[in-house]
Amino acid sequence: MASTVRSSRTFSPPKHAGGGDGLRTYECQQGRDVPSVSAMMSLHPSQVSSKKACDTDYEFYQQIMKCEDPELQSLIADSLEVLGDALRLYGTEHCMVSYNGGKDADVVLHLTRAAVGKHNHDAASSERPKLAYFEDPRDFEEVAQHVKETVSAFQLDMRVCGADVREELATIVSERPQQISFVLGTRKGDPNCGTQGAFAPSSAYMPKFMRVNPILNWSFGSVWTFLSMFSIPYCKLYDEGYTSLGRKDNTAKNPALRKEDGSYAPAQALRDFSMERAGRESKPSKDMTMTPEETSRMLSEAREVSLLIVGDEVLEGKVEETNSVHALAALRKHGLKPRQVAIVRDEIDEIAAELQRLSANSDLVFTSGGVGPTHDDVTLKAVAQVCGTSLETNRQMLELLHHLKAVPEGDSLSAADARLAVLPVGAQLLPPSKDGPPDQKQWPLLLCKNIFVLPGVPKFFQAKFDTILREYLPPRHLVTRRLILAAPEPELVGGLDMVVAEHPGVKIGSYPVETEGKEGTVVMVEGRDGDTVSLLAAVEALQGVFKDKVVS
Repeated sequence: MASTVRSSRTFSPPKHAGGGDGLRTYECQQGRDVPSVSAMMSLHPSQVSSKKACDTDYEFYQQIMKCEDPELQSLIADSLEVLGDALRLYGTEHCMVSYNGGKDADVVLHLTRAAVGKHNHDAASSERPKLAYFEDPRDFEEVAQHVKETVSAFQLDMRVCGADVREELATIVSERPQQISFVLGTRKGDPNCGTQGAFAPSSAYMPKFMRVNPILNWSFGSVWTFLSMFSIPYCKLYDEGYTSLGRKDNTAKNPALRKEDGSYAPAQALRDFSMERAGRESKPSKDMTMTPEETSRMLSEAREVSLLIVGDEVLEGKVEETNSVHALAALRKHGLKPRQVAIVRDEIDEIAAELQRLSANSDLVFTSGGVGPTHDDVTLKAVAQVCGTSLETNRQMLELLHHLKAVPEGDSLSAADARLAVLPVGAQLLPPSKDGPPDQKQWPLLLCKNIFVLPGVPKFFQAKFDTILREYLPPRHLVTRRLILAAPEPELVGGLDMVVAEHPGVKIGSYPVETEGKEGTVVMVEGRDGDTVSLLAAVEALQGVFKDKVVS
């Protein structure tokens, strides 16, 4: 059967099939009677029968089921189980692969080929996988070419759709009397994944269909191991430094793969999988992005602040930690309540766990340390994890770095500098203080949800911290009164508890002190936002309860 392309356009003969080394090197099984990709591509479509294509799909199924890598074999088995269920529920006619020519789509496509091959073998049928390709003029030409070559090489039935995905999906759904499913290349950690499972109904704003996600639990590494192990063709852009492909206007080579000579390593060389989307320009995240009004309101209403200090060197006593000392003094002077200070190692999961807790229990969180281009600068990765998003290149930051580094437009930043523009999707870059230190004037303040991400170098942390307090957080005008009582703390417990219960709007604390050679107690009363009325009422109550013990 000839490859079927349902469109007014025709595909030109293929010229290139991607290839290259993967994370590991494997030799494909030899001696099996399967035409090579190049051989199949050299045939005219009419020369490859439907039976031959179906046989090839089943042989591919048999090959991947013999995978000797335990971890990958488990992923393959789970994926084929999901696809088998989808074919059983919807049939090949109503189970379409959304194919965009990217690496994840290639994995899903060939897994679907295997699942359909098994389905055909068991049912003695000769169905072909159904594909939908949403063509966009902003796509890379290399991606479009790879799609054409893949369809021709594997004799696939593909429908070419326009760029308006919702409109095209509505048309496809309306043409079918029963519900349709789309097989997607979504993986956990993708910006659009959310809480999806293997089967997930379409979003409310989309036509009704079922999303099938067979590779949710696959990693960047397992994707490339699969492509390499089974010699699956992929788009040649992945050999040129790209690791995640979007459109031409929002995708660049991954700065993490840039070599000192300016060239780029292939995608398979990426070892830090959290940097997979570093070449993608970020777009606002619905869950993270706040309007200027929402941000202003959040900051103006902040009362309680927590600090997270990141760094092995701090916990190991190699450096003196001064940022929290500075911050706590500044917060008190500003009338804000410090809720907690935590110190963690340079470990993503530890940072993320502590950030999650602090962010949920505080109005604002300030981080110190773990930002920069080196391997142990992992704070932003943890922030992205907490915010449920990914790291991508932020265009605003990229343009700023070109200005700061005096790099002409069109020229590339160094690999280290380019990595500084890789931020959590939806991060806000707030303008700094105009009267800040000279070396801070151009650098923005990074805010992700309610988390300010600051550097660990004391002079930079302290300058940015003071700028945020001065420019974005209104002072709370803390008012205080101090009483000295001629009695040890244990004797005051009952009276203190009673006054505290009767005056919840103020903070009352105590600590021991020696007065006139005898043990005494200092009682501090604090009122916030200039609330002297509540403060004076609490002081009057204390004086009434302890009238015979008040020294001053």
